[in-house]
Amino acid sequence: MTDAVAVQTIVTVGGIVMLLIQQRRQGKRISRIDDQTSNSHSETEFPNLRDEVTAIREDTRATRGIVHGLERRVGGVEAHLQDLGRHDDSIEDTIRRKEAAASRDLKAAVEERNAQIAELTRTIPIIVREAIGAHVGACPLRHPGDDIPTA
Repeated sequence: MTDAVAVQTIVTVGGIVMLLIQQRRQGKRISRIDDQTSNSHSETEFPNLRDEVTAIREDTRATRGIVHGLERRVGGVEAHLQDLGRHDDSIEDTIRRKEAAASRDLKAAVEERNAQIAELTRTIPIIVREAIGAHVGACPLRHPGDDIPTA
């Protein structure tokens, strides 16, 4: 065997050994990938992202449900606030109408009272004059001897 053939044989044997080592490494990686794909990832180096994605989807669905519930509640609150606003407007309108009516009634009552006071201002002097005139005419002191009995 010549030196060239010996070197060639050693290189070939070395190449075969390297291929076996590489195949073994690749086999382990393929095994890990296969384990992850089949969801038997408890022994693998990398966790299965499928479970994480599934968990995220479930969280997203739950969050979506919560958000829809909150949207309904917020919509209900908005409708309630609009109702309250309409009721407030209605109440304020009623208050304005009642205040205007009360103001008119008060003004009419004051005018009526002022008219009564003016009427009394005109009639009291007449009544007092008549009462004084009647008293003066019938006063016993004006005619002192008329009502003194003679014995």
